[in-house]
Amino acid sequence: MTASIEIDVMNGLLFLHDPAVDNIPEVTRAGSCWSNSDCVAFSCQNECFGPTKLSVGPSAEINPARELVFDGILRTPSREIVVDTVLSEVVLKHRVQTNSTRVRIWTLGARESEIVIIGLG
Repeated sequence: MTASIEIDVMNGLLFLHDPAVDNIPEVTRAGSCWSNSDCVAFSCQNECFGPTKLSVGPSAEINPARELVFDGILRTPSREIVVDTVLSEVVLKHRVQTNSTRVRIWTLGARESEIVIIGLG
């Protein structure tokens, strides 16, 4: 089942990871997506420009946006992923089937995209 939310995102930065793992990648000025084996940090529309529409669900159930910005595997030892803010506020969570999960993230292409779609599996 896909979960969606519209949210004002402080600093235009969100994190996707297993809630049992706290290993955030280094975020630099270049690019719009940064990752390690435990977490993906990704940019989205800053709150001063309006809300970001965020959707998370099984890859087979989602309708991808224009540009794929991430395609990789995350460790998910608790078989759950969360999307949280720079203040560690969880905005979405989703159960996954295995302890490592393929993750794909699509946006509209701009660094401050107002749509972010996350496909799992």
